[in-house]
Amino acid sequence: MSTSNTMSKLTFSLEALVNSVSTRAERGTLLIVIDDKNVQGLYTYKKLKKVTDNWESVNKAYISTAFSTYGVKTVIVASAHVDADSTVNGADNITKSLPTALALLNKVYENGWLVTPQVTSDSDKIIVTNFIKTQRSDEDYPLKGVVFNHASDSEGIVNFTASNLENTITTNTTVNTATVDGSNVSGTTVESVSSNSYIVDVASYLCTLGGNESITNHTAKNVTSCDIKTDEDTCVSNGQLFLYNNGSNIVFSRGVNSKQTIGTNESEALTKIRVVEVIDMVKSDLREMFYNNYIGKIGNSYANRKTLVAVLNTYLKGLSTQGYLSNDSTSYCELDIDSTKTYLEAQGTDTDDMADSDVLKAKIDTHVFIKVKLYIMDVVEDISIVLQYET
Repeated sequence: MSTSNTMSKLTFSLEALVNSVSTRAERGTLLIVIDDKNVQGLYTYKKLKKVTDNWESVNKAYISTAFSTYGVKTVIVASAHVDADSTVNGADNITKSLPTALALLNKVYENGWLVTPQVTSDSDKIIVTNFIKTQRSDEDYPLKGVVFNHASDSEGIVNFTASNLENTITTNTTVNTATVDGSNVSGTTVESVSSNSYIVDVASYLCTLGGNESITNHTAKNVTSCDIKTDEDTCVSNGQLFLYNNGSNIVFSRGVNSKQTIGTNESEALTKIRVVEVIDMVKSDLREMFYNNYIGKIGNSYANRKTLVAVLNTYLKGLSTQGYLSNDSTSYCELDIDSTKTYLEAQGTDTDDMADSDVLKAKIDTHVFIKVKLYIMDVVEDISIVLQYET
């Protein structure tokens, strides 16, 4: 007869509060999934100068953009190549190699942003978004992704819909004529920018935003013009992230993800990229903390459980100082009385007449039940001004 023992577990239950009205740049990881005829496998880079592998020029440019333009700290590249014809560019083979490349990232725990800049077909986008959704739901991994023009209805996927992107580049040309001798003459070149490729820029931007920032109203890099949305409010409401001209610069719209369906115990706050980022960051930090310092490494006494809670509260206080959590309301961690009672009742212990303190002190085998209440700090995105004057 088998026992009730299983592998050690760390699970999170995310619930919206019904009655509630270190920097990210150091943590941001970009995951690029590509087909490359020269290099295959899973590669992790911390600096651009360490990228010495013979990537195709376009793929090398993706990596370079992340490091040089945005300052991403870690870039992970998952590459595969199925077609034996070495003369065919990787981008033409992504449909064949995509499942193999994504498989390299299966069960790779990273709190980061995944992009597939070579993917253009809806069928391939479905494969990518389903992979991200599975990693988030089945494995509880904080993986997120950016796709171009694909509604996914997921808090972990950003639907970037800006099109007709162009970048105006100023060039200097040296001329030598009878009237202008050796002078630099400025000119401009307008380059078309692929929206599919630009998702690398979007994800890199998201990797490096600070604690007090959302992507809303940030100036887009490497783009000087874009399409004009007929109804911007509707696009935002439908879960689209896009670019628009605010009169001075090309900037990002309100930072929303593609989530449209609000489930039980959820709130509309999960449609905001920043809110999901903070939740994922907390889950990632707690996971690292628990596995490195607690699971299998301390006795499960009431005193030790209280110490664990104290450590977590110190961590949450730090996030408030950094701007991730509100400094108006105090986020906190506590031992979960209700879950502890449920466990004890399942083991045959009647808790009806037990004081809360006795419930928390009871022997609960290898289990620790914790409740964390987060007051996430939103950022300023809407300003209303009453301007009074006299004559």
